[in-house]
Amino acid sequence: MEKMVDAKTYGKIIIMGEHSVIYNHHALVLPFNQAYINVSVTATNKASFLVMPNYQGLLQSAPDYFTGYKHLIKQVLSDLKQSDFSLWLEIDVTLPFMKGFGYSASLATALVRAIYNYFQQDLTTKLLYQYVSECESYYHENPSGLDMVAISQNIPLAFRKDLDITPLNLNTDGYLIVVDSQEAGSTKEAVNLVSLQFINNYNKTFKLIETLGDLTLVAINALSENDLKALGLAMNQAQVILDTLGLSTKNINHIIKIMQQHACLGAKLSGSGLGGCVIGLVKDLTTAKNIQKDLTKVGFNTFWLINLAEFNNEK
Repeated sequence: MEKMVDAKTYGKIIIMGEHSVIYNHHALVLPFNQAYINVSVTATNKASFLVMPNYQGLLQSAPDYFTGYKHLIKQVLSDLKQSDFSLWLEIDVTLPFMKGFGYSASLATALVRAIYNYFQQDLTTKLLYQYVSECESYYHENPSGLDMVAISQNIPLAFRKDLDITPLNLNTDGYLIVVDSQEAGSTKEAVNLVSLQFINNYNKTFKLIETLGDLTLVAINALSENDLKALGLAMNQAQVILDTLGLSTKNINHIIKIMQQHACLGAKLSGSGLGGCVIGLVKDLTTAKNIQKDLTKVGFNTFWLINLAEFNNEK
């Protein structure tokens, strides 16, 4: 077997702006470097073969959930004039699936980069976006483009539809504690839920989405000025709106309640909702550990910790 060629991507985490970003407002997103997807590519003299968690076998016989990625691989090979190429794919994954971390965009990005790396071909950002956008459209009815941009750039940024991207230069401390709600979120279901509310009660839903957009701008400013109190307040207000839209769950609300019993400055769901993860803003590690301890007592024991200071002065 020839030498393996790799491409590694990480996740993203939305701090503010989920759902409102679909309606032309900003979203605030940070890299989620605590988990990754690594794709390795080499040639095989047999039929294309896939090795990944929960499946090892012929690429053409991969499970249904991999169909969009099979279409992507076929298109990339065709564009590279390598349609007859048989590849051996190995996918190593620690990024959780259906938790709001951008799994589908992360995997699509890693697949495209790995194949282009194997053939030593230049891959422009524009072309990468075209590939990933098509794949995302297979899995999500109306993707905003946020996931593919955030994951491909892997920097703090403010994002608005039509690729209006502003890299953020943060100046803050504090920590985000990320907690798995133990419920799988469905972006398609959540987006459709909000869309239905526009049909049933346009004025109310419009106002809620507008307020979410305004709160995102408050949060962006707070991060640049190290105003954790303002950031936390914006997060709490956003969660009230997301809950009003029906996007929160019993588990999410339970986690937030426990966080609020400690010195948590702000807490909210992250991502599309209806499951996924909760993020809590705290000043120090001691508070984060106390929250983890109490959540573990009631069965929530999957955590990640993000030190906001690691993003300071990134451009």
